[in-house]
Amino acid sequence: MGGGGPGRGARRVPACLWVTLALAWGAGSRAAAGEGDGDVEPGPGDAGTPCGAEGWARAAVPPGPAFVATASYRGPGNNDTRSNKALPILLWWSGSLFPHFPGDTERIDCPRGSCLVTRSRRAARHRRTKALIFYGTDFRAYEAPLPRLPHQTWALFHEESPMNNYLLSHPPGIRLFNYTATFRRESDYPLTLQWLPGAGYLRGPALPLAEKDAWRRRGYGPVLYMQSHCDVPSDRDRYVRELMKYIQPRRES
Repeated sequence: MGGGGPGRGARRVPACLWVTLALAWGAGSRAAAGEGDGDVEPGPGDAGTPCGAEGWARAAVPPGPAFVATASYRGPGNNDTRSNKALPILLWWSGSLFPHFPGDTERIDCPRGSCLVTRSRRAARHRRTKALIFYGTDFRAYEAPLPRLPHQTWALFHEESPMNNYLLSHPPGIRLFNYTATFRRESDYPLTLQWLPGAGYLRGPALPLAEKDAWRRRGYGPVLYMQSHCDVPSDRDRYVRELMKYIQPRRES
C-alpha cells in the first residue's frame, strides 16, 4: 500500500488533519478561481452535471439547513466571503474518524480558502463535494460511492497494517485514490514515523556497550521486541524465532 499510482492523485498534528487541510486547500483554491457554483441544483439535462451524477435523487444531497447554519472559525489571512451554501465540500467517508465535533458538519477557513467538512454520506454525489477521505481499515468497495465522479478527489488515510484490508495491496484497489497517507515512504503524505517526534529520534547516539552489559547482567534482554498480534503475512514470527537462537530478546505482545 503506498502512492496512489496511475489513478492518482506528519503526525505531530494528527496526520488525518494534514490530509484534510491539503484537500481543503485544493478544493478551496479551485472554487475561488471560478469553480464555485450558485445555489441552483443542476438537472439531469444540464451540461455542467458531472458524468455519473445524472439521475440521482435530490434526497442524495445533505439537508440545506445543516450546512447553512454551520459555524465558521476564520483563520488569519482568510478573506473568503462566500456563504456556506457556495463552498466546496469535503466528505469524511469513514465517519468514526471525523475530527470535528460536536456535530456532523464544520466549516474550515484556511489562509488560502474555505470549505465545509462533513461525515454525512448523503453528500457523496453532491456537485459541490470535491473530495472524499477514506480510512483504509474501514474501506469496503461494495459500499464505496463508485464510480468516482470526475470532479472529485479521493484520498486514502491509513497508518495501520496492510493486512487489515488486502484490497489496498493490489493495483485495482490502490488506484482508486488520487492521494494516499500511509506508512509507506512512497505515499503522498507518508506516516512512517507515526507518533515519533522526528527522524532525529531514530538517529540518536547508541547506548555504550558497557551500559548495555550492565542492563543485561540485571536480567534485561539486549533487544526489546514488540508486536500487536501474531501470524501476520510477513512471517515476522519466524524471523524472531531465528533471532532467539543467537540473542535472548525481551518480548512484549
